[in-house]
Amino acid sequence: MSDGNALVSVLIRSTGRPSLVASVESVYRQTHRPIEIVIVHAGEGSLPELPRDESVEVRVVGGRKYTRPQAANVGLRSAGGEWLVFLDDDDAFLPAHVASLLDALRESHGALVAYSSTTCLDAAGRVFASIGMEFDRRRLFAQNYIQIGAALFSMVLVREGYRFDETFECLQDWDFWIQLAQRTHFAHTEQQTIVWSACGGGSGCGMGSNFHAGRFTRFQELIGRKWRASAMALDREVRHHEAMAQEALKKGSQARADAHLETAARL
Repeated sequence: MSDGNALVSVLIRSTGRPSLVASVESVYRQTHRPIEIVIVHAGEGSLPELPRDESVEVRVVGGRKYTRPQAANVGLRSAGGEWLVFLDDDDAFLPAHVASLLDALRESHGALVAYSSTTCLDAAGRVFASIGMEFDRRRLFAQNYIQIGAALFSMVLVREGYRFDETFECLQDWDFWIQLAQRTHFAHTEQQTIVWSACGGGSGCGMGSNFHAGRFTRFQELIGRKWRASAMALDREVRHHEAMAQEALKKGSQARADAHLETAARL
């Protein structure tokens, strides 16, 4: 269960783009306190001058060139909060983002991850899509429906050794969510409380001008190879309980059918 007074670490990987200023300001506008910002300086240049807020500690770590997953792991190692959330340096939180995720965790029966839906902006800053769906562990193997800044997760997971797989230069957040989903269920707020510049950046795994089919496909296939056996095992187990539920209904046992369906739903 989450603590409403828990320290939350916002982890921002940045190469020094001017948009970092607006991202930091969106953290300052969060209704939740206490909160800290850890900026992983992942480039060789300088960071823009940042605004200040006396209620929020800002720490800069790194200061050399990192890949995206390397920078994410530096952030995990540097965080001091009980709960962690990433924010890319061209994205922004709405004011209730962190607070609403903590609320969802308190009502989640022990989830260690909560996530929101996401508003997607095009290159001109216009809303053109949204991302978000209820947590489905099987679906997550096939499709990433959680933007990296949408999810708040427990430091317990970091202490247990969960990290970004540094072979994923692209789609490393998708692989990370699959890892965490093997450990815990996720809560979903259904609220769109993060704004994603989906067509910006250079990962090649976004949308519009930030989508490069060859790069995306290469890492999507890597996801498939890494997780195929786990996905198939989960699918077999779910189908087993669904079949057992049908068998129980044929024998007139509603209670046994409900028990199997509840197990399938948890899986």
